[in-house]
Amino acid sequence: ETGDSLKNVWRHAGRILLVAGQQAYNEKLMQLLVNLSRDERISIIGEPLSNVRIPGIIQRPELLLARRDDNHDLDPDLLLYFGGPVVSNRLKQFLRHCNLKNSWFIDTTARHVDTFRHLTDVIAAGPVQFFEWVLTAGRSVSSDYRLLWQEHDKQLQDAVQTMAESFEFSDLGIMHRISAVLPEKAVVFAGNSGIVRYIGFFPPRCREIYANRGTSGIDGCVSTAVGIALAARETVIALVGDQSFVYDSNALWNRALPDNLKVVVVNNQGGGIFSMLDGPSVTPAFKSYLEAHHPAEIAELCAAFNVNHHKCNGYDDFDDSFKNIIRQKGPSVYEILTPREVNTVVFRNFVSQLKKPQ
Repeated sequence: ETGDSLKNVWRHAGRILLVAGQQAYNEKLMQLLVNLSRDERISIIGEPLSNVRIPGIIQRPELLLARRDDNHDLDPDLLLYFGGPVVSNRLKQFLRHCNLKNSWFIDTTARHVDTFRHLTDVIAAGPVQFFEWVLTAGRSVSSDYRLLWQEHDKQLQDAVQTMAESFEFSDLGIMHRISAVLPEKAVVFAGNSGIVRYIGFFPPRCREIYANRGTSGIDGCVSTAVGIALAARETVIALVGDQSFVYDSNALWNRALPDNLKVVVVNNQGGGIFSMLDGPSVTPAFKSYLEAHHPAEIAELCAAFNVNHHKCNGYDDFDDSFKNIIRQKGPSVYEILTPREVNTVVFRNFVSQLKKPQ
């Protein structure tokens, strides 16, 4: 479509949804999104990996959408998508089943990325350039679309806060505590599988959060965190599972291992995420090939590379030691040993409670 016709669609759209995918933090983009967020027709979804840090955005679409019936009450009539992939499977499914009139993908290279299967236009521009331009379009209608999303989000926040107070010691519970105390100025690297999803459940206040998404899986997570720490002045905190750490532990075999690197290993003794999924958890191959419990000792791997190690076995230990480990000088590994059997029960109870009618 032409620029004038795009502006006309924008001007007359009553329910506009902006979805930010994975991207680096951009201060100018944040300022533009703040301006856009004042328009009551516009709701903005930005998971933690989007590095969109402005008030009023929807950061936890996976949990929010788990609580609602598929009755199309949140459907937009204009969708704008920019950045890389999103993590939330429920967000993808929600957008694929929307009754959409217009769906735009904003990308400097004009790639035809139809993740949500409604694409009507590819806009060859960066998000900063495009939003500067579209802000001049004005509007011809008003709506309460932003308020509708924010009401759902407020209900979600209240529900999660209530449930979190009684989380038994587990992957879910410890990730909630970690996210609550991570320093705002720290740079976070999130491992794949369970970790990046827990980050989506409990977004930290940190400005910058990175991850290796796509097909990388557990490969190279610790190495990537080392590289980020070498380039950053801030403390870099890598949150990874035990399989990611063991698989890439040679990343610590580095003469220039930076002092600002802290690796937090949530050790559930295998591929814990697969025990929480109905399909994989009941297959005959589950124990050997999916959960894949390993005999490696995190402490001994750290000793081999002369890296400081602390092992945490519960909430009391975490509350007493975590902040001190993060503040101390020198690279270190903070291992949190969680109970395999309890992890699955706590997670499934959380999801079940979340879905109960409110």
